[in-house]
Amino acid sequence: MPRYSDRVIEYRVVSYRGYRRVLVGSGTTLLLVVLTLPFTMHVWKGWWDSYSGYSGVVVDKGREFHLLGFANRFLILEDTQGHKFKKYVGHYGYAFTRVGTFVVKNRGFGEYPRQPGEKTPTELLREAERIKAQKKSATR
Repeated sequence: MPRYSDRVIEYRVVSYRGYRRVLVGSGTTLLLVVLTLPFTMHVWKGWWDSYSGYSGVVVDKGREFHLLGFANRFLILEDTQGHKFKKYVGHYGYAFTRVGTFVVKNRGFGEYPRQPGEKTPTELLREAERIKAQKKSATR
C-alpha cells in the first residue's frame, strides 16, 4: 500500500468497473471551498446575526435574492452614535419590526428584534394561560 502525506485524503469511489482511487489534496479541497462560497453565502451569512445581540432604530427593511432562489431578509439599523449597520433576521424579525421604531435583540438563537418591553410569544402564552386559570377559578 503506498504511503501518502498527512495532507492527502483518500476516497474510494464505486463505479461499474470497480473501485477507483481519487486523491484529494489540501490544495484541491481549499480550491473547492473557495469556489463554492459565493453560491452558499445565504447559508452562513446570517448565523452570527441570529445569535448576537444588538439594538438601534430601524431605518430600512429589505430582502436579498440569491442565485439559488433563496431570499435573506435584513434590517438596516442606526445606533446611538449614528452608525448604520445591516443585520440579517428571520421571518418573525422581519415581520414584527417597523421602520422608525427602536428595537432590541437579545443574544441567543430563537430571539428576534422587538421593542423594549414587548413580550416574547412564550411570555404571552404563559400570561394567557394564567388569565384563563384565573377566570376558571373565579367561576367555580
